[in-house]
Amino acid sequence: MTALRIFFIGGGISYRALFNWISPWHYIPTMLGGTLFVLLFFTYLGRYTDVEDESFFVVGNAVYISSISCVYGSIMAIANERFLGTLSPLLATPANRLALFAGRALPYIANGIVVSAYGFAMSWLLLDFDPPASSLGPLAIVVTAGVVSCTAFGMFLGSIGLRARDVFFIGNLAYYVLLLFTGANVPLEMVCIQPGSTSSGTFAPVKRSRT
Repeated sequence: MTALRIFFIGGGISYRALFNWISPWHYIPTMLGGTLFVLLFFTYLGRYTDVEDESFFVVGNAVYISSISCVYGSIMAIANERFLGTLSPLLATPANRLALFAGRALPYIANGIVVSAYGFAMSWLLLDFDPPASSLGPLAIVVTAGVVSCTAFGMFLGSIGLRARDVFFIGNLAYYVLLLFTGANVPLEMVCIQPGSTSSGTFAPVKRSRT
């Protein structure tokens, strides 16, 4: 019971203590306004380039926008313990370490799911995205796996911030690395190594065939 209290109550208190943008006046433009523009920009860009159908970019970016909350938030949740001087009391407490840090991740997982669901809702409203009912279950699994992975990735980067001075540079770099290499906007099949190329790698775009 003590571990569960640390997991749920401690995680919630830590979330509110480390962030002052939970007020709706800060949350709406940061988590909902900015992510909507990311979703619309890349979807319209994908529509113009005609690399894939529009649903590819809608789904990819609706999952990707959760990384703004999951990666940045969990980085700050760990790194800010050092910057705000609360790391020493945290390590001195006899509380269960797994419950302590896993509980801190839970609010970011929940927030990431909310942001992704908001992205899908806005896609349905503004982009005529209407997936079949049979795809809703797999989409929910993908979103959950994405936000949990991004949160774990952010906590790993935040642990680097316990030693590094500029953890925000790491967060910004990770955000754009995810944008480039997760396949959210560029299909992984679009780039391949040409046969007979040298070990340094010669890359050429290959457009996917459509049915």
